[in-house]
Amino acid sequence: MILGPIGSGRRMLPMAPADVHASGGIGVAARLQQLRFAAIRGDREAIKGLIPEFVALDRSHNSPFHLYNMDQHTLVLITTLLADASVNARVSDALVVAAILHDIGKPNTAKPSPKDATVTQYIKHDVVGADEVAPPILDRLEISGQERDQIIAIIRFHMRPVDLLGQLANGQLQDKTIS
Repeated sequence: MILGPIGSGRRMLPMAPADVHASGGIGVAARLQQLRFAAIRGDREAIKGLIPEFVALDRSHNSPFHLYNMDQHTLVLITTLLADASVNARVSDALVVAAILHDIGKPNTAKPSPKDATVTQYIKHDVVGADEVAPPILDRLEISGQERDQIIAIIRFHMRPVDLLGQLANGQLQDKTIS
């Protein structure tokens, strides 16, 4: 097994020998593996080493919807997703990357709520994350093709269930299947 540095150079994670480029750099599979291991361990510094934009999530939510600040929320999501070994084995690396990046648009959309200035709103953070923030990150990580499309789609639509529930609760959405 070949060991490669991650993050600030203090962390060492295993890399598959077949995924080491002749230039000495690591390939996509190794980067995805490093992100997965870092996320499972809750290692913010390792994640920030591969995705420097993650630093911007390192602040309070000021939101009634989350108990944690943004980066903690993301790590809790991932550790919950991967906690069960039988589930972990079936979760793709693309889903792990999407979970890491799902709120990456929040720093660019943060605004005080007009109703309560102590609460921060992140209107359209899903769209901004999918269309503006995530693509350069995925380019840098050399993630392309179907994996890239899946990651972008998950980021873009991760708020859809919440939006639909809100519309239903506000009477803006009606179930047409009920007569």
